[in-house]
Amino acid sequence: MKKVTDALVRFFERFDTYIIASHREPDGDCIGSSLALESFLKRCGKKTILLSAGPFKRPEIKEYEHLFRKVIDGEVVLPSTAVVVLDCSGIDRVGDAAKGIDAYPQAVIDHHATNDTVHELSLIDATSPSTAMLIQEVIEKISGPVTKEEAEFLLF
Repeated sequence: MKKVTDALVRFFERFDTYIIASHREPDGDCIGSSLALESFLKRCGKKTILLSAGPFKRPEIKEYEHLFRKVIDGEVVLPSTAVVVLDCSGIDRVGDAAKGIDAYPQAVIDHHATNDTVHELSLIDATSPSTAMLIQEVIEKISGPVTKEEAEFLLF
């Protein structure tokens, strides 16, 4: 597996607020990765905003829909905000929810072989079976073992 870069670690230390954006029509890996990353960032004293255009059609993720915003509206324009795009190649896969967030600094964490993003703030590893495993690598690199709650989300 690819290693979590020092630049990505600094990215997670630098900002006060993180918009965690995931792809349209989310699945378990997408939602579990988002929730685990949110839990970790809150544990680090960061503010988070979960973002997914949905729809939340799959029965196993339906109960989490209320935690995600479908759009970022005008009230969220913060100078110390960054975006983490999870489980997809880039902001375009986020769909309508991406409107207004492309101006923020971004990192991409994904395991899909079709992702050809090359950027020091990206963790793209097609050898990983899931984005959740990559999120676990990020958490462990920055703070050590995941919490019980984070582990449950990652196994989702």
